[in-house]
Amino acid sequence: MTSLEQRPVLWPGERRGRFSTSWLDARLTLNFGPWRLAGRERFGPLRVLNDDRVLPLSGFGMHEHQNLEILMVPLTAPIEHRDSEGRHQWVRPGQIQWMRAGSGMAHSQMNASTEQTDRHLQLWVEPTRRGLAPAVQVHNIGLPQPGHWVALCGEEAGLFQPDADVRIGMGCARPGRVLTLKSAGARLLQVVEGSVQVSGVSGECTTLSEGDALAFHHHADPLLLKASSHAMLLCVDLPAPAL
Repeated sequence: MTSLEQRPVLWPGERRGRFSTSWLDARLTLNFGPWRLAGRERFGPLRVLNDDRVLPLSGFGMHEHQNLEILMVPLTAPIEHRDSEGRHQWVRPGQIQWMRAGSGMAHSQMNASTEQTDRHLQLWVEPTRRGLAPAVQVHNIGLPQPGHWVALCGEEAGLFQPDADVRIGMGCARPGRVLTLKSAGARLLQVVEGSVQVSGVSGECTTLSEGDALAFHHHADPLLLKASSHAMLLCVDLPAPAL
């Protein structure tokens, strides 16, 4: 984070897009639907990063996707999934779902709770190959412990690996348990809950609150993340370009 080109760009949470209906309240980090902001078209293969809140017994009816790898991370309530290939399953907090739409798949996604609002993260990753065979995988990942990260993809962790060169993880920071990040070719770091102080190798320090994100477009140095209370973070890393 020493040169101007390597300085991260702050994306304030208050400047995220917002889309609301009678049952949905969505915060949009990247351009989605009619919401457009310069510089937010995508982040590498990541096309969508939505923070959705869905009222009880409501949700997204049957609709189709193609050539996307979709990650769903429930945070508060179980989500009921049905799809055009006959699957019917629930995805609960502590689990994640990867859906490979590939050549085409329709699905519905409903808040299965009768009382609790469903808050979930949804990420869309563009694959390098088109027309792949559709697939759905649910993984038990648990919640990250203070000072640690849990992977949300990667064959080395026994998880689904999207057809793209990307690493995605969630981490937890609490007082006395510093959360660390190694260097990466590019990085998008977003606060899901709480607030953190982010320090780089140059000694610069930035405070991020819920919804805030730092986008490292060219290179991401190692980072130290410190919280004054419980904080949850999402990190999307891209590899350094080959020389």
